[in-house]
Amino acid sequence: MKITFTSFCHTSESDLARNKRYAESLGFPRLGEAESPHLAVVGGGASAVDHVNTLKNWDGEIWAINRAWQWCDANGIDATFCTAEARPVAADIVSGVKRAMLSMTCSVELFDALIAEGAHIDAVSLGLEGSAGPTTATAFLLSTLDKGHSKITFFGCESSWDETSHIYEDKSCDGIMRVVCNGKTFLTQPYLMMQAEVLAAVIRAAPGTYSEMSGGLLRATTVDAAIDVIAATPDIHKSIEQAEAIA
Repeated sequence: MKITFTSFCHTSESDLARNKRYAESLGFPRLGEAESPHLAVVGGGASAVDHVNTLKNWDGEIWAINRAWQWCDANGIDATFCTAEARPVAADIVSGVKRAMLSMTCSVELFDALIAEGAHIDAVSLGLEGSAGPTTATAFLLSTLDKGHSKITFFGCESSWDETSHIYEDKSCDGIMRVVCNGKTFLTQPYLMMQAEVLAAVIRAAPGTYSEMSGGLLRATTVDAAIDVIAATPDIHKSIEQAEAIA
């Protein structure tokens, strides 16, 4: 069956406004010009492991999403830390970061932590929070073009998994769905399924600009946009029942 999910920002509007005011007080927004047309966006999917050498020798800029930056750093991949996370938790994962791409609504704590690291920071307004999908990869889609990149490739954004959900930790204990797309079966979660739908849509619309080397559900969705949910964990069933009751 087809299930349509809607993403909402988990941070209150008042906190988002406070964060943005702080970023503005620091002199943001700021978005430098791309030095190369090529941009690799690296998510935390396990498929990234298959492309370590490609990323080490990448001819262009690399944006590593959230904890994927730590994985890149550990594997000798020179990357820019990238996040739209508005909660203070992101401030705990930036030790060693020297370049960062942030949303204007990222937390005060994150800006301060990166300043303490001496990092160069670009911060951009992403518009209405949650409107571009549920993840940093989807939220920064327009920013990839605004900076001047014209060849954007997604790594580690397969939006599905086999044994583990991320290269840096396994988050697969809750909210799991088994879905079918393009004749193949995948394990995923609601936010990852939405990510695949958004990224696949831009790849289909602009294949000369956007591409993926992630595989998984993302690749299947670029071929066939229809995703059927065939099984889900009890917590998802409960959430659907609650939504139906409200409607």
